[in-house]
Amino acid sequence: LRAQLAALRPHLAAQLSCGELELALADLEELGARCENAGVSAEVLQALDEAMALEADVALEVEGDAAAMAEVLACAGDYLAIFRHTSLASTQYEAGLEADADCLGAQLGRAKCAAEQLGARRREGGNDDQLEASEVAAVSAALRCGLLLVSQVCTT
Repeated sequence: LRAQLAALRPHLAAQLSCGELELALADLEELGARCENAGVSAEVLQALDEAMALEADVALEVEGDAAAMAEVLACAGDYLAIFRHTSLASTQYEAGLEADADCLGAQLGRAKCAAEQLGARRREGGNDDQLEASEVAAVSAALRCGLLLVSQVCTT
């Protein structure tokens, strides 16, 4: 897993500007630790690489309880998001939230995807209805994430 993640550095360097690259490499490092803790295998990352190459959703078969499944799917979403495949990442976050609505990683990922999609709509100059829908989705995702975080902090 670590070797596969290390091999991704040149791909990121070719795609991103210097500032973006530093952030993406930090995200990749943090993701590596999360993947190891969640039990994400190199085979899962290879399946995600294939999905990115084909621009196709991938259905990951994950074993374990709902919380463990959600964390693996959140890691998968984060992996896809690092490479700017927000639509594919969003699918993984949604699947993670279906498994466990209290998965903070999936909630955070969904909020980041919604914000990224809002930014893209603003850059594209979409119509007012599309822009408003994206704004509502981004704010709603951020609020859900904040509420979940507060509830988790209050219960510990």
